[in-house]
Amino acid sequence: MKYYYSTHQVAKMCHVSPGSVIRWVHEGKIKTAKTAGGHFRICVTDLIQFLRELNMPIPYEIEGFVDADKGLKVLVVDDEASVRGLLVKFFKRNFENVQIREAENGFQTGWLASRFKPNLILLDILMPESSGLEVCEHIKKMPALRGTKIIAMTGFGGAFLNEARKAGAHVVVSKPIRLMALKKMIDDLMAGNDHEKAA
Repeated sequence: MKYYYSTHQVAKMCHVSPGSVIRWVHEGKIKTAKTAGGHFRICVTDLIQFLRELNMPIPYEIEGFVDADKGLKVLVVDDEASVRGLLVKFFKRNFENVQIREAENGFQTGWLASRFKPNLILLDILMPESSGLEVCEHIKKMPALRGTKIIAMTGFGGAFLNEARKAGAHVVVSKPIRLMALKKMIDDLMAGNDHEKAA
């Protein structure tokens, strides 16, 4: 799975004007693809290569893709083994070269996240021995995980959805999880189209 950004998204991440990005494209400094409507799209791996060649810093939004050739790195967190198993199968079927780790509590999550450095975490909000909200807040404070996307999962609605967003979750999904909707959500999220969604 490859992820692409518009010239405006690249400009925002790199703190330059959209005109500068367009100039890079026209000068052949950065590879692009084109949509059916003629708009430029820049693959995250090509963007990283371009930034490295110019010794420019890698924006935190795409730090998780520095090893993008190794595929998506996912940490699945849920105290129920059946849920973890379902999600592991889902990722293996729908994403190429995906790397997956599992955690069943907050302690395991913090330990694995700091070492594995996933670019996506699916996090259960309610766990017996720890609060997924506290775990989410802790992860968002870790400098090495600034670019990590978090999808919070809950079997409850209402206040839990809002609390998860406040804790730093990019997306909140309700259980039971609709897997096909989750696939599109992940594609959008990893492409930078996260708009604090709930599903």
